[in-house]
Amino acid sequence: MKKGFFLLQCFLLNFSVHIAYADAPLPHLTDIVIEGSVDAPVISQTELQFEIGLPYILVITNDKPVAVSLYYGKFGQKVSTQYLQGTSGLTQESLVLNPNSKLQWYFIPQEEGEFPFYATNNGFNLHKKEGKIVVKKPVEEKQPQSTVSAQTETQNPSEEKGKASIRKSGGRRG
Repeated sequence: MKKGFFLLQCFLLNFSVHIAYADAPLPHLTDIVIEGSVDAPVISQTELQFEIGLPYILVITNDKPVAVSLYYGKFGQKVSTQYLQGTSGLTQESLVLNPNSKLQWYFIPQEEGEFPFYATNNGFNLHKKEGKIVVKKPVEEKQPQSTVSAQTETQNPSEEKGKASIRKSGGRRG
């Protein structure tokens, strides 16, 4: 009896978790790759764009045989991190990408702004290729035009019928 009750509790808990996240938006996936040489790593994209309040999963691939640091300025302080896996070091302004690995960062931007980012290996960034992270307010969807103004312009159908009969009879009712 206890085992059956326990299984029922587990099922209901799992079901309630699924219901709680049913309306949550799916995260947007963004992939970037560390390119260039071991001494001069560069990032495959020069600009990353995100919107406040939307969830994102950033996947960063480092195929290099050495660890690479990714500097991102104050960006990490302006997001709500849900999880971060695949790093061996993390500060407020950078993280370490392990050799031959992938990093996954699930976050939700909280504040707008522009933040520089670049890859470096032991302080070297010979190409000086710096990218930019741009966080914007979400684009508001336009609401359809209200039909209230169109309805107030048209009169009651019985009034229209009465006006039409007055026009036909030359202004006299009879």
